[in-house]
Amino acid sequence: MKDISSIKSILFVQDSPCIRNYKMATALGSIGHEVSLAYTVKKLSQRYSGLSDDTYNECIHLKNYRDLWDISGNYDLIHCH
Repeated sequence: MKDISSIKSILFVQDSPCIRNYKMATALGSIGHEVSLAYTVKKLSQRYSGLSDDTYNECIHLKNYRDLWDISGNYDLIHCH
């Protein structure tokens, strides 16, 4: 397991991000980590009209499990809800 100080890029994976996802991504981003979102149904701004996708460095729409496999090597940590 990596030391949290060495983790630079984090991928959150969720069908549609919840408020807990948003809060965790915001906190991790505020201390310098690059946080991205991979989703299958809706991104944050589509689920919560008052919240911005700027919380994430990028939002990736997954069409299937293979998409997740293909991008997983680009991140230090993958967090699935």
